Amino acid sequence: MGIRTEIRDEIRDEIRKETVTKIHGQPTSQNLTNLEKEIIAILANIPTTLGGGNHGHVGVIMDPTDYLTLSGGIAFNTPVNPGSYPAGLALNAAAGTRARAEAEHKELINQYETFEGVRLGTKDIILEAVDHEYLSEIEHDTLGFLNQTPRQMLEHLLTRGGALDFADTKDLLAERDGEWNVAENPQLYFNRVEKAIKGLARNGINSDLNERRDIALTQQYVNGKRNLQQRKHGQTLKHSYRQNTQKKTNRTNCQRNNLEQMRSKKQLKRQKNS
Repeated sequence: MGIRTEIRDEIRDEIRKETVTKIHGQPTSQNLTNLEKEIIAILANIPTTLGGGNHGHVGVIMDPTDYLTLSGGIAFNTPVNPGSYPAGLALNAAAGTRARAEAEHKELINQYETFEGVRLGTKDIILEAVDHEYLSEIEHDTLGFLNQTPRQMLEHLLTRGGALDFADTKDLLAERDGEWNVAENPQLYFNRVEKAIKGLARNGINSDLNERRDIALTQQYVNGKRNLQQRKHGQTLKHSYRQNTQKKTNRTNCQRNNLEQMRSKKQLKRQKNS
């Protein structure tokens, strides 16, 4: 009943077969956001009961606070090595008790080894995607990246190599401060603003959430008022069109009646002459 390291190796090899976008040169905030998104898509497909069991191994790379939001408050806790034998199992335990404990221990081994394989494979992906010089600061002289988690590697890149340049900052500020188009679904607008706020926050640019709320409400009011004015204007134009159409119809009918009267007079005149 020893530790089954073959599970770890198999999972690691499977993850290493996956491809992510190579980052050339200094990683930008957007580069790293895309990298995290690509890794999340890979890890979500590797099942586990950890973290609620609904999101695969996403918790290996995702920020713990974000994962709590995703999972509805269930933390993704790193499993501990269960050892080579069930803890607390007495040597003279009954056969049924022993069988149940050994089955549970086997599942804990599988869970632990799968997690370790995911963790190692994820680090391999990050090392493949990013130039070594941007991670060398946290590389140990003898241990390499053994004591670094994938999340710690990503956090290092975000704080050291992934600083926003002027263009990135300008784009995110434009996303955050952009006016809400009333034709757009409100949820899409708020998702875009929230994403921009998070991108700015990762690089030390904070946003006043109360101010963002007030701006959104103001834009909603202005757009609603503008829509009301447009509807009123449209109704006025429609009413005016109906009036003009009615006038043209009345004029046409009047002309037709005059023409018929003239024809009737001519007929009477011809009858008198005859």
